Amino acid sequence: MKKALLIQTAFIGDAILTTAAVEALAQRGDQVHVLVRKGNEVFFNAHPGVHKVWVWDKKNKWKSWWFLLQQIRKEEFDVLYLVQRYFTMSLFALFSKSKVKWVYYQSVLAIFFEHLVPYVMASGKHEVDRLMDLIQSDKRHLPKLYPSVEDQKLVEKWTQTDFITMSPASVWETKRAPEYVWKAVAEAHSGTTIYLLGGPGDAAFLSKFQKGWGFGNVQVLAGQLTLLQSAALMKQAKMNFVNDSGPLHLCSAMNAPVTAFFCSTVPDFGFGPLSSNSLVLETIEELPCRPCGLHGKKSCPRGDFACGQINFKA
Repeated sequence: MKKALLIQTAFIGDAILTTAAVEALAQRGDQVHVLVRKGNEVFFNAHPGVHKVWVWDKKNKWKSWWFLLQQIRKEEFDVLYLVQRYFTMSLFALFSKSKVKWVYYQSVLAIFFEHLVPYVMASGKHEVDRLMDLIQSDKRHLPKLYPSVEDQKLVEKWTQTDFITMSPASVWETKRAPEYVWKAVAEAHSGTTIYLLGGPGDAAFLSKFQKGWGFGNVQVLAGQLTLLQSAALMKQAKMNFVNDSGPLHLCSAMNAPVTAFFCSTVPDFGFGPLSSNSLVLETIEELPCRPCGLHGKKSCPRGDFACGQINFKA
């Protein structure tokens, strides 16, 4: 049995997708450790395939980095898989004292590593498949989350009737489908209970939607559920409507039905839905400016947000 360390300190969606690698390594028989940024440990703490979770507090960046490095060096891992491609964690991996280190060719400091695999971007290859390349898995494994029994019981009160969920918020403005798209979804489901999901900071934003629409079947649950509780709720929904953001990957990890709106980013980046019941909706217009970057932006560089012109039909 190999003692393996998997490092993924990016955002929520990236952490969720990395559970696919955990599934693969655990089934291989490895003792799996994961190192994640603070906040994302919730996806791994209860994962049956994870032996230990190491948490990097990015708010105390270098102090936490140095403390973790001392602990990791004592472990002397048989193998390390670095999902991150940037300087901070590349340097960490380099000095980790792990016996074998696998990184992507495109990683910063890759020249100092012996075991490299290509990170194929913008080709339609999914992030999950890039993860399988990194850990040398011949079999494709999908991400998976494990809400607790308590999580599932807590959301039961919202699952007594048919419902859909909508997650209109995103950190990036250009990843948010315009309000009229969400209103069209709400109008198409006027006879169904609708839950608006998001974090505590999204509650005011979503309340404006709810009040502006004036629909009595819409309820804001933003801030009332943890991420794993949201995942448990989404599993029971008739459909979940999301942007290209964290909630999309919650659905993938629960095999929950999902309709994903892609605006400034494109599915070819490799972060599309993996659920068996899934649909991607995006503009049908060929835009020379789309995609305008690997990630979303705070505002449309052209000012017209043409990539958000999505025609939703129930």
